[in-house]
Amino acid sequence: MTEPLRLTRDGLRLLLESDGEPYRRRELGPELAEQYDRLVAAGLLDDRGRVERDARHAVETLRRPDVRMEIEAVVGRTGRRWYAAMGETHAVVLSPPGIAIGPGVDAETVASFDEPPPAEFDVQIVPKSWAPVAACEWVGIGPRRQRSGLREAPGPIDPAALRRRLADASEPVPPGAGAELWEQPLLMWGVRTEPGDAHALVLDGGVTGLWAVVEVESAVRLLPLPPYEAWCMLLTAITQAYRSG
Repeated sequence: MTEPLRLTRDGLRLLLESDGEPYRRRELGPELAEQYDRLVAAGLLDDRGRVERDARHAVETLRRPDVRMEIEAVVGRTGRRWYAAMGETHAVVLSPPGIAIGPGVDAETVASFDEPPPAEFDVQIVPKSWAPVAACEWVGIGPRRQRSGLREAPGPIDPAALRRRLADASEPVPPGAGAELWEQPLLMWGVRTEPGDAHALVLDGGVTGLWAVVEVESAVRLLPLPPYEAWCMLLTAITQAYRSG
């Protein structure tokens, strides 16, 4: 499957349940029938509603993954969730539209974003080694003009002020933040893998780069996180989870 398959959660449930007792299309309502047709077109279900032999590894990976990787993102006034179920050889990636900040997007646009999470998400079945690549694409880790890694924010910063700033570009600059960072389009995301307890919180500071968010008593400190280090962070979290299983 080369192109993402778009499913609702009910469509995903339909796929998982079809591995036991297949559904007949005529028994489904209009919305589920459409999801059924997409699964057939993607080669995951046959024309009788049974899981195709070549798709069984994907269903097993979804049902009993060796490693689960989740990214929760705060985007303005709402959130997005990315998920990968990883097995011995393959991964199934479930992702809503990407959160990466594109060129020309200003701070106010990002902070005021309040569209609810979409009902559908893209489903990709990929080699397990591709899962961190998909994660990096979704959060925007990659080559770009940024100065992260050259200096450290003076911090520490009041975490309440940072939370308010994510949803309000007019939030005053608190001590320790620095005006250059504060005026950027900001979003925050956290990654967690299971089994084990590998987790990290990251602030995307636009042209100032990525910053690891570290709790310091009742405040937070921002530490530069160059893209390569962010990539290594994801790989390390996945490796630790496989070793913990």
